[in-house]
Amino acid sequence: MIARTLRFGANLFLRYSWVLAAPAAFAGTAVWLGVSYGAWGTVPLAWGIFVHASIGLLGSYIVHECGHFVALGLCRGVIAVRVEATLLRTSLKPEGEITAWESLVVALAGPLGCLILGAAAWSAIPQSGLAWWYVSHFALLAPCFGDGRAAIAAVRRISDRTCPDRQPPGPCR
Repeated sequence: MIARTLRFGANLFLRYSWVLAAPAAFAGTAVWLGVSYGAWGTVPLAWGIFVHASIGLLGSYIVHECGHFVALGLCRGVIAVRVEATLLRTSLKPEGEITAWESLVVALAGPLGCLILGAAAWSAIPQSGLAWWYVSHFALLAPCFGDGRAAIAAVRRISDRTCPDRQPPGPCR
């Protein structure tokens, strides 16, 4: 499972590494200005922007999607996970059966994984500011975002009296 998740994360990084193009160009320009004219003042700023774009923006996105991926891998009825990707968005679509409780866990897995990693980063390196990228993923549970809509739909299915899978999954499932 870990190798599959790491491979999935590497594929996401390669697909969306274009996000690093502008910060890398800025860093390259800052170094060029330093070498050519002795103007080294912009290099720390350029390095900070690159670190936030790579570890913060892109890293938190990869952790978020890998959280969903790991949770889907734990669902017994899911036989495959299809990745639907556009320029700015990636969605994971499970193929097979998924209960309402499993759907709720999958919806929460991405933002909660980022929240946990953000809290760890905040306590380990609070002065870096990188934790905000991860903690902000908790906002994706708002109803206007996909994770929030999926969580609300799962809760509605759980609370529906006619739904056969409204009981929490037991250990003998």
